[in-house]
Amino acid sequence: MKPLTLLAGTLCVALTVGGCIKTAEEPGTADSSPSGSTASESPSSTGQMTTGGEPTATSGGTSGTTTTSNGTTGGTASALPHPDRVFQLRDLKRATIRVNGKPVQVWVMDDPGKRQEGMMFLKDADVKNGEEGMLFVFPDVQPGQPDRGFWMRNTLIALDIVYISPAKKVVNIQVGKPLDETSLPATGDFQYVLELEKGGAASLGIEAGTTIEIPADITAQQ
Repeated sequence: MKPLTLLAGTLCVALTVGGCIKTAEEPGTADSSPSGSTASESPSSTGQMTTGGEPTATSGGTSGTTTTSNGTTGGTASALPHPDRVFQLRDLKRATIRVNGKPVQVWVMDDPGKRQEGMMFLKDADVKNGEEGMLFVFPDVQPGQPDRGFWMRNTLIALDIVYISPAKKVVNIQVGKPLDETSLPATGDFQYVLELEKGGAASLGIEAGTTIEIPADITAQQ
């Protein structure tokens, strides 16, 4: 999904879901054409958040720490390049978060470029439902506003978009339909967004108020 252009991971009046935040157009944002990025923060009524940036090497290894993915632990197609994507899954930082005691492997979208591209152009085979997702991390608290949220531009799979507060509690959950550019806002302030394939939130028991265990070393690069 595409982050808000200010959604994501890119806020816009509609944050991008499965992709990015939908917000006002910003200079240097990713191309929104079919050859551009997909799910991300959606732009506001006047624009979109961008998701550019260089993939960051990570340290790690044990559960709860970030690690660099080589594509072998992702979905069945995660090692294959996507010609329309700027950030290949195999090159993104990965981390383990926990939801109700269950581990979930996430790709970390920690800068504007990554947040804007989000889940764009990915297919079902790329993501293990209920086991993998994408975590958008913002440097500051993002205000929950009716006209600011994630959207599904260039996002091909239905998504659960989980808004998470700075205290790492679920604010609300939105369901994004493939290629739908409707803004799907948070109902309160948030600093993280977890995108899962549709049905993933229910399978993990995620609801408003659920605590998401996010390692302290997962922070926004910008």
